Amino acid sequence: MSEQKNNPIKRKQQLVQAIVASFDGSNPIKVVVKDAKKDGCTIVSSHVRDLPDKILLKVPHVNGALKSQIVWRGNRTAELQFI
Repeated sequence: MSEQKNNPIKRKQQLVQAIVASFDGSNPIKVVVKDAKKDGCTIVSSHVRDLPDKILLKVPHVNGALKSQIVWRGNRTAELQFI
């Protein structure tokens, strides 16, 4: 049996509102964070195409901002890698 079938706990996807901005803090944009992992996450926003390749991700209740690099972007979503 696969490990997934042995695990009766289903993960519920959590969506968190956050802000992304240029490294200098300019041009803040509201985003939704989903699929967060220790090395990156997915963000959703209608302004993903306007973001620079390297950004700061500011998540409520997390001290500081996470330096991130966009490794893939679509029309409304982007994959970030924390750097």
